[in-house]
Amino acid sequence: MAESFPPELSAVLDADRESADDAWRLFLSRFSPLILHAARNASKGYDDVMDSYAYTLERFRENNFRRLRGYTADPRSKFTTWLVLVARRICIDRQRQMYGRVTDKKDNHATDDERAARRRLVDLAAAEVDLSTIEDERLKNAEDELRTRELKQILDSAIGELETADQLLLTLRFVDGLSAKEIAPIQSWPSPVHVYRRIELLMNRLRKSLERRGVDDPVP
Repeated sequence: MAESFPPELSAVLDADRESADDAWRLFLSRFSPLILHAARNASKGYDDVMDSYAYTLERFRENNFRRLRGYTADPRSKFTTWLVLVARRICIDRQRQMYGRVTDKKDNHATDDERAARRRLVDLAAAEVDLSTIEDERLKNAEDELRTRELKQILDSAIGELETADQLLLTLRFVDGLSAKEIAPIQSWPSPVHVYRRIELLMNRLRKSLERRGVDDPVP
């Protein structure tokens, strides 16, 4: 294996069937934040970002890491640059598969409208919404809805200010529901205690960030 290959990549490419899982976890402990960064840049909305992130991990893992095996060491560029570019391309391909692509620049506006409509249909189907349970819009409190949307936007903005690795940590804990014991090896923390301490620090940081934005009550 070429010396310019990161050891985590070499471990994945050299792994046999029994050691592949451990090698993959080692690879993700270093490069997961970069893949998440690529997903965020190529997707819209938190749920879409996380779906793109999971999809990209699957594509890198499939067929015995076929995509990763396509990397060729080049002294003029870094593996991390190649990884982000490939991850972003995978995310864009996913978007095109789900929602279509713009093919005629002359009809840009109409095509964007059609694409948005397809996106809404796909998202509706994915959510498996029971239409009978949807409340009458007239019964909803518009002020509460606005407050909820504003709080979400403010929280998204505050989280977006964190380092990518910290965003991934919060995602693993509060979205994926992993325990500190499970997170520690994924992100190379020395122990679960270190994970808890980092989460506590991040929560304090987020709370102060929200307070600076005038949010002192989490209830919409």
